[in-house]
Amino acid sequence: MHTKLILLLILTTYPAAQAMTNETPLTKVARRMDVNLNHMPESSSLNFIQQIRTTRSLLAALHAECFKLNDRLAATSFTYEIDGCILRKSASCHLVRLLTKDAQEIGSMRLSPYAHLHKCQIGLYLTDLYIKPAYRGQGYATRATQSLLGFAFGVANLPFVCADIHVNNAPSQKATARAGLMNGLETFFSFRHWSITREQWLKQQRTRAAL
Repeated sequence: MHTKLILLLILTTYPAAQAMTNETPLTKVARRMDVNLNHMPESSSLNFIQQIRTTRSLLAALHAECFKLNDRLAATSFTYEIDGCILRKSASCHLVRLLTKDAQEIGSMRLSPYAHLHKCQIGLYLTDLYIKPAYRGQGYATRATQSLLGFAFGVANLPFVCADIHVNNAPSQKATARAGLMNGLETFFSFRHWSITREQWLKQQRTRAAL
């Protein structure tokens, strides 16, 4: 009897384990919701079950939009400048080159999509901002981030931009704050989450224009 039970458990759990190999964070959440839905007690309200099903649909939609934005970012080429810091991106990659006005390459950054589950929005995630040692301490990291915000909000009309910065990386924390991003104080794995919405950015632009 025990042998049959163990064999049955192995056979029923193996396909689920196999399906987990190619999962993303969004599909993991959706899968966990499937499990919760299947094991709900009979006394659960129909409204709550409907809410779970609606959330699963939203997660699937967010997942699809992430892939769309990822493809758009890869295919887009642009040149954008603020205060002497030029962002130049070629098609078919996510890497953005940072240049001075005289075409000196001073660093790079990488762009990818970011899903905000609570707001059901897809925005822009800034990673791997790098300034060459010879150009550090001259405000290029701040201006590069400001240029990115100008492109993301003024051209691409995205809802938000965010970044995760290590708590010990004080120069990057300061540059990000000067660029206008706000510290959400969400510390995880020794990183701090910074973000700014399009509405907050527009308000900052109006304030600067009034000075």
